[in-house]
Order: sequence, then structure tokens, then C-alpha cells
Amino acid sequence: MSAISRLSTRAALSSLFLFFLFVPSSAEAAIGIVATTTNSNAGSTAISCTKPSGTASGDVVLAIINMNAAQNVTDNNGATPLVRDFRSVNYGTADISVWSRYAGGSEPASYAFTAAGSDRWAIECISLRGVDQTNKYDVTPSSSNFSYTGGAGGTTATSTAITTVTDNAFIITTAGVDTGVTTIPSTYPGDSFIKLMQRDTDQPLATSYKIKSPQGVQSSVNWTYGVTVLPGVTTFAMKPAADPVVNVTSQFRMLGGLLRILGGSFTIR
Repeated sequence: MSAISRLSTRAALSSLFLFFLFVPSSAEAAIGIVATTTNSNAGSTAISCTKPSGTASGDVVLAIINMNAAQNVTDNNGATPLVRDFRSVNYGTADISVWSRYAGGSEPASYAFTAAGSDRWAIECISLRGVDQTNKYDVTPSSSNFSYTGGAGGTTATSTAITTVTDNAFIITTAGVDTGVTTIPSTYPGDSFIKLMQRDTDQPLATSYKIKSPQGVQSSVNWTYGVTVLPGVTTFAMKPAADPVVNVTSQFRMLGGLLRILGGSFTIR
């Protein structure tokens, strides 16, 4: 083999090595919590929560509202609206709604909503980082993922089982209570769920989360209360963004296969 041929071969092999070493493969990174805020009122049409501290462009802002008396709630954020993704059926005389938006470069100091009539409400807001920028939900909040205890109520609130389709999906489950009495769960969900936030006055809300890996069925979980309550529970999951990673093992194996095809004398396993 001539010197020029040897140099050409070495250059080609070097290029192949760099290509397979640095071309990324895809995996799902875990979603991170930026911050949370809560608010409530015993009787008002103006609903608001302070923007979670540290919210940045591309973060997903979620607002979960527990509204008494089935009052319709509308967004009041002008040019930066949150979209209502779900409104539950009435449980007792209340309902829970879920709102979301991708944060922009200049977010308002607070997020505002308006109820059709003055009544009790509570709101929880959370900013999440690392959510997919095209489809934010892995499991969309819907009536099929909402459960409630009717009749005379009970001391337990139970979520609906869901099935995630993406590894590291961020599951959120929120229990609302239809009462104006300060109410705190005596037990939060188990099964690796973590308490995220709660508002225990006016129209109580309590939220837990879990990062689900691998994807699959998430069984129902329970809150328990020390008193009889009328609870409603909504459960959904956020989809993590794909994270470029270097899968060194598989890519070196691919490189070894190509080298064997090209020269027959190279062995990389």
C-alpha cells in the first residue's frame, strides 16, 4: 500500500471514529421542578397565583384550580394565556380544572383567572423544566383520569390508574376537597409518590408527584383524611424532552463492525 493510500485510510478511519463517538442517540431526561406557589380565597371572582420563582423560557407552567359551586373559570392573562386542558365533572358542588402554557421570555409576575361568580377557590401553580416542547403531556388530564367520591363522601380519596408511554414521565396526582373548612390529608399517597404542594384552606388542594421509570401502568393511590370529605382526584403525566446522550458501548460496536468490513484486521468489541 502506498504512503498516500495509508494516509487516506487513516484519515477515513479517524473520521469514522469521531462520527460514531460523537453522534448522539436519544433518551428521555428527567423533568425537574423549578418552583411552586399556592393561593386561595373564601369568596372572590379574581383567582391568581404568583409566578413560581425561577420560571424561564421553555418551562411549562401548570395551574390547578379547585372551584366551588361549579363557577366557570376563564383565563385572564391577556397576550400570555394559559390554556384550559381539562375541567372535571362536579364532585359535590365543586370542580377541578388544569391549565398550562409554555413560558416565554417575559412572564407576568402572577397568573390570573376570573370566576363567573364569587365563591371559594384554591389554586396551585408549578413550573417544570425539561418537558417536551411539542407534546407536553404523556397522559393528558381527562374525565377518564378523574375520580371522585359522591354521596355522603368518605375518608379516602383514590386516584385513577393510568398508563405512561414514555420513560421518566412525570406523574401528577391532585386531590381536591369540596369544603370551606381547613382540611389536610393525614396520609399522602405511597408507591414512591412525593408530596409536592398543598393548600389547606378555603377549597383545599393537595398534590403529589412521581417520576415513572420504566413506562407502564401506574396503579391507583390513596389520600386519607381524619374526617369525612367530598374529594375529587385528577391524575395525569408530563412528557419529558428527549435528551441527546452518547451511547458509547453500542456505537463502538458499530464502529468495530465497519472496521472489520473495511479491513478485516481491526477488532473492537
